[in-house]
This record gives sequence, C-alpha cells and structure tokens, in this order.
Amino acid sequence: MARAARVAVGADREGLSAAQRALVLVTLLLVVAGLVLLARQGLGTNEGSDAAHRGRTTAAPSPTTTPPPSTAPASSIPAGDSSSGVPSGAAAAPSAPNGAGQAEQAAPDGSDGTAEQVAVLPAPVGEAAPAADAALPADAAQPADAAPPDSPTPTSTWYVSFHGGDPSDENNVDNVLAYDARGTPFPNPVLTPGTAGVPLDLRELRGMAFGTDGTFYVVNSSKDDSKILAFGGAVGPDGTRALLGEFSHGYPPDGSNPGIQHPFGLAFDVSGDVLVSSQDSQVVTRLNGPAAPFGVPGTPTATASNWCQTGGCGFYPGTLAPGTEAPDQPPPPPPTVGAGSGGLKAPRGVAYVSGNNTVYVADNTDSSVKAYDGASGAFKGKVIKSSDGLAQPVGLAVHNGILYVSDEANDQVLALDLITPGAPVQVVVKEHEGSVSLDHPSGLAFDAGGALYVASRMGKQVERYELSGDGVKITKAKVFLDHLPDEPEQIVAVPG
Repeated sequence: MARAARVAVGADREGLSAAQRALVLVTLLLVVAGLVLLARQGLGTNEGSDAAHRGRTTAAPSPTTTPPPSTAPASSIPAGDSSSGVPSGAAAAPSAPNGAGQAEQAAPDGSDGTAEQVAVLPAPVGEAAPAADAALPADAAQPADAAPPDSPTPTSTWYVSFHGGDPSDENNVDNVLAYDARGTPFPNPVLTPGTAGVPLDLRELRGMAFGTDGTFYVVNSSKDDSKILAFGGAVGPDGTRALLGEFSHGYPPDGSNPGIQHPFGLAFDVSGDVLVSSQDSQVVTRLNGPAAPFGVPGTPTATASNWCQTGGCGFYPGTLAPGTEAPDQPPPPPPTVGAGSGGLKAPRGVAYVSGNNTVYVADNTDSSVKAYDGASGAFKGKVIKSSDGLAQPVGLAVHNGILYVSDEANDQVLALDLITPGAPVQVVVKEHEGSVSLDHPSGLAFDAGGALYVASRMGKQVERYELSGDGVKITKAKVFLDHLPDEPEQIVAVPG
C-alpha cells in the first residue's frame, strides 16, 4: 500500500495525464478494499475459534453406560448364624442388562468435568422401580451406611426355591432360580443333572444350605419322594450346579430313615451334622454330616440320650426333637411327647446357633418357636409363643444374636434378642410397610449389609427391609423381586 502511494505521488509530480492519474487512483482503492476484506476474514476466524472452544466446555456430551462388573457366586453356611467359607471354582454371574449402571463422561477436550451427564438406572427385571419404595415415617432413623435406593445389594447372588408340585403344570417351578444383586434373573435354573447316574427328579423344593466345602444341599419335600440332594460347589459357566447325588433318602422308600417324611427345614450344626425338620413325622432328625468322623454321611446319627433312644425307647433313628403324634407308616410307631414337653406338631423352619448350642424350630400349628439343646435334644422351652402375637411360624433366621421368625397367618416378622436376658419379643415387619405388603411370608435371609429379605409366598415377591442398628426397626422397605413365576418358599444369600 505504501509503495502504491509513493507511485501515485511521483506520477502527480511528473505531470501525468488525467487518464493515467485516474488509473492510479482506482488501483489504490482496490488495494485498500482488499486489505479491509482480509482483515475482516481474520476477525471472523478468531470468533469462530472462540465459539468452538466455548462449545467444548459447555455442551453436554452424549451419555454412555457401563454395566457393573460381573460377580461370582460363592457359598455360605446358613447354620443359624452367618459364618461361612467360600468355595473355589465359582463362575462369574451374568452381566447386568444393557443400560444398567451409572456412567460419567469427560468433556471431549479432556477438561475435568465442566460438562457431564449421569445415566439414570432403569428398574432391572424382577426389581420394583424406585417409586415402589415404602414411605416410612419422617423421623425414622437412616443408617449412615445405608445403600442408596437404586444401588445393588451387597450380596451378589440369591437362590430361591418355589412351591412347585405337579411337573405337568407350567406354573409350577420345581427348581432353584438365581437372581443377581439387582434382582435380574440368571438365564438358567440352578440345578442340573450331573454324571452321578441319578435322575434329576425334583418336586416341591424347600430348605437350602451350603456345606463347609461349598456343596449345596436342597430339600426335596415331596411326600412320595422325601430326600436331601447334594449339588456341586463349583458353579458352571452358565451359573448352574450339577447333581452330585442323594445325600439322604427318607420314607418312602427308605424304611431305615423313617424320620425324614415330607421334609422342610435344613441347617448345619457346629459339628457339621445336618438338621432336617419333617412335617409328616413331626420330628427333627440329625444326620451324619458330609465329613462325619463316625457313621455314614446322610444316615441318622446315634440317637439323642434325652429321649432315651439309646435304651430302645423306639424313637425314630436320629430324632433330636420328637413329635406329638405318631405317623401311620412305617410301623412300629414311635413314642410321642406332649407339645408342652417339647413335642412338635408341624415343624417348619429350623435354625442352629453355635453361641448357645441351641436348635430352634418353628412349630406351625402350635404357634411357637421351640428351643432344644444342640447336643442332647433336651427341650429348653418355647422362646416365642402365641401370647407374643405369634400364630403360624414358618421361616427362621438368626442375625447378630437376634432370632427372626415369619408368621404366615398374621403376615408379620417377629424378633427376639437371644443375648439380652428377658428381652421382649418385638414385631419387626408388619403386614404393610408403606407401599410394601407381606402375604403369607415364608423364608428369611440377610444380605452382607444386614438387610432382611422375606419371601412373600402368595404375593409372589421377595421384599427387602433395611433395619436400624438395633435390628428391630425398619428404615426402608422395598420390593426386591416381583412377579415371580411361582410362590417363593425359601431364600438363601450366596455372598460374592
């Protein structure tokens, strides 16, 4: 531009013609216009760059979701108190469905989070949406370590047995189903045939328990085929456990083990022996455990001295707690004991507590929970009875020194502190807790975080209750499993 100006000035001094001077002036104007245009383009480029930078730091990126890590089923020994070993060979559980979990995404330019979005958790299959959470009193204490409403439970896998029955009825579930920590069902039933040559004939499954070696024991309660089955501690890649064989077969057809008739509850005692309650024989039988130093595993132990069985008194072999009425078969009928003296009318759940070496039995039609010495079977009395508000007990569980019992008639769960002398029986779960309702509760279980789970049979649900520090007040209630395919009977937590 300066050069052009100098040319124009020199031309004027030399007396150029008017045409020449006009040409020089036009050239000068064109040069100035070009420079102005270039300047404006440069300014537009800088403004566009600033806008693009502002867009990276303020625009929300599209969210992504990352499924929670897979968890591996393991095992525990639900022998009244929660203590267990974890077997090896546990397989990974199925991943959560697409869309589960939370994800945070950084800005594309690598900034530290001026813009981020969190994906909302969908309600997983089998679990109630957050709206189903019960509205508890505003002054209810919330534990400091309570899990958020939509977080998974601390236990990775849950097993549920069902009422079952006629295998031709598609509504009957004669197997154990597994659910992950969010209530999502595993794709396959848990129990499968093995290589033992024993057919997998399952009907009306009830009690479940794990041995110290991880073997999974299940009660087959059919009146025509009473037995306890053993399944592998190792879990297959599809989440299944293979049949190892029959641990014990009752009557019929085994006349040598007549105490096992229409069995229900199952637990292990401190020595590793197996405790089984039976509805038709009305007794609790103790069987030699899988690692018994004396006797054949699965056969009745030496009879308890308290009932003079070693003196030929005629009680069924292995009877730890006797019945009030003798069954018709097989002959000869055993002696009976009155309900007030320890005889059982309709035994259901059974729990063992090592701290006081006591066996607890839910006696359904006697409206009581009865206690027996774990060694001799001596009757210790009724620890919970009808005067405490108990009508028809079914399930038992012990957690942190508190005995819990489900009452199917009154749709409630009661609790008794076993450590504090003279502690009263308390109602922990009422029929209606906010929007969550019990309908004929049965099995009870606790997760690793101390929350109580209750099988609601007629409701075809499993409910979850978070408890206060003293274990007898509810701080939160929700439906954990809903729209189950059959009536749930028993539940067991499989810690991961």
